[in-house]
Order: sequence, then C-alpha cells, then structure tokens
Amino acid sequence: MTNNIIAIQMDPLNKISFATDSSWLIAYEFFKRGFALFIYTPKNLFYRDGEVCARGNFIEIDVYFPAKYNISKTTVINLAKTKAVIIRQNPPFNMEYITTTYLLELIKDKTLIINNPTEIRNYAEKLCVLNFPGLTPATLIASSNAPEVMHFIETHKQVVIKPIYAFGGLDIEKIESTTYNIKGILNKYIRKYGNFILQQYLPSISEGDKRIILLDGEILGAIKRVPDEQDFRANLVVGGSAQTTELSERDHEICSALKPELKKRGLFFVGIDIIDKYLIEINVTSPTGLVAINRLYNKNVEVEIANQIESKLNCML
Repeated sequence: MTNNIIAIQMDPLNKISFATDSSWLIAYEFFKRGFALFIYTPKNLFYRDGEVCARGNFIEIDVYFPAKYNISKTTVINLAKTKAVIIRQNPPFNMEYITTTYLLELIKDKTLIINNPTEIRNYAEKLCVLNFPGLTPATLIASSNAPEVMHFIETHKQVVIKPIYAFGGLDIEKIESTTYNIKGILNKYIRKYGNFILQQYLPSISEGDKRIILLDGEILGAIKRVPDEQDFRANLVVGGSAQTTELSERDHEICSALKPELKKRGLFFVGIDIIDKYLIEINVTSPTGLVAINRLYNKNVEVEIANQIESKLNCML
C-alpha cells in the first residue's frame, strides 16, 4: 500500500470549504484513480531517526460534494516511501511553514514533492515578483517608518499596504497621501508584522484582477476576480466574485517571462495575480481557483493536474 500513497499536507478538513476548495478537488481526482490518500497537517510533520514522518489519516471519499468520506485511525507513515507529497496548506508563511520546507527538503530526492519545498521557502509569494521589475507596479518594502516610505506615498498619491507573509486579502489597506495618521497605520503594520509592502494603487482593480493558474509553466486556466462594491480587494474569500475572462497579449507576455524561472525552481503548480498590465503576486504555496475555473468554463482542470503529476511519477520509475 505504501507505494501507492499520495500524501497531502493541508489544512484540517474541518477548516476547509468543500464546495470551493482546490485541495479537496485534487484529492478526489487522485482517489478516483485508485491512489491511497493520506492527509496530515503541518504540525504533525516530524523528523525521527533519519526519517521524515507524518501523523495523519488515510481517507476514502464516498461523495465529492456534499462531502462524505471515511477517515482511518490516526497513523504514522514515512513520507519518503510515498508516491508523492503535495503541499497544500494555506499561509501565513510563518516559522511552522518554513520548518516543514526544511524537513520535506530532506526527502525531495526520494519522492516527488509538489511544489519543490526549497523553492517554496526561497520564493516568497509577494517578494518573488521583485525578480521581474519590468512587470510589476511601483513597489517599496520596508521594516520601519523611514522617510523613503512617506516619499513613496507622496509620489504615488494612492498606494496599497499589505503584510508580506499573509494571504487571502488579510490586512490589505489603501492609503492616500491625504489619509489621516499615515505614520500610525505604518507603525501598526510594523508592530504586528515587522515589515510591510507598499505598491502603487491601480484604479483598474475596480474592474477586477486575473488569477491565472500555471501548470509546469503553461497556462491551465484563468478567472477574473471582481471586488465587492464596498471593497477594493478582489480575493474570493473576502467577497470577490469569479467571472470568465480572456487573456491579453500582456498576460501571455507575463506568463512567458515567468515560465523558465518557475520550471528551473520546480514550481510546478502556481497561481499568478495580474491587475491591468502588472504582475502583483506569484502564489506558490497553495494556489486556488480551480473550482471556479471548472464551473465557469465547464472544465475539469484537476484531471490535467493529476495527469501531469502521474507523468512525472512515471519518469521517476
């Protein structure tokens, strides 16, 4: 049985929304293909006597949605003896998350790991775009309330401030050069997070951003995420709505520019965010949007994901 296991490092099942969760969709596809599914959370990953192990549960899925499944008794397995490990837990990208990448890095030559844990750690989602300055809006990253920060805000008049290692639109705010108590806002981020990122505000966000899913560097699908009238954030988890979209020449240009770097780093399954003509983020931890793509375009993108992972597995034999 061990040689047929797909292990998924993910958030607890009682914390996910089965109707929209991409991890659940991927898990179900592998279950249908006859793999033994083993799920565990990051806190249950550990190293012992030369082995990287996880304490978790095997799961059999009876119905995809409304979700019906059977879970085995809790057991411990050696992850090096699985077919593959798929890293799918959500950020925050904290020390617990970073530690899992160090542990999984020890076995990446023994089993397939999606995505490469070394590069998940090295390619922080909001920072890795700095490798492509020609594709991104004006950006400033700081850990203090320095004069350069105020100069940046005054220069661009409207900016967005966000924590570097959070996700899902958490604590993202819009600041204008006329905003009251800007220094107080900056100090709040410094106290809570230690650092922050400022980007030029792009008014076209009112029409939505694009989430493009890349699989081994190639475009798998895309959606437009349109913010609620009362918010400028387009994230689906904060009220944004998913719509169909067409990719522009600029979108394809961005994807082509990213492809060599993503493939080199072993970042197989990635979601990028584009506003207007600018690259905003490269999501390498647990990109979402698969269910929305399927619904809007009558597709089954999880099939292609599983096909390509199986192809990688066959190449390792």
